[in-house]
Amino acid sequence: MLKIHSKVMTEWGEGTLISVETPFNGLYVSYDQAKCVVWFGTLNPGKREGVGANWISREMTLKELVELNSDSIRDEKINDILHA
Repeated sequence: MLKIHSKVMTEWGEGTLISVETPFNGLYVSYDQAKCVVWFGTLNPGKREGVGANWISREMTLKELVELNSDSIRDEKINDILHA
């Protein structure tokens, strides 16, 4: 499960999930439109190919973040089941 302040992998490197905004219309939460902010910091900036500067923080969708971290999410669920 992705949690605030947990380490996550992105296409720009490892960062920390610091916020999730989930728009909803009263009937459901939109998974495809949920926005996550990942913080890389100044010591470990996210790498941008072909550009001189790096990311300190970056916004991406929850769907993208889950796809990039599916292995760690699966491993955590397995650990929860085994230690329950």
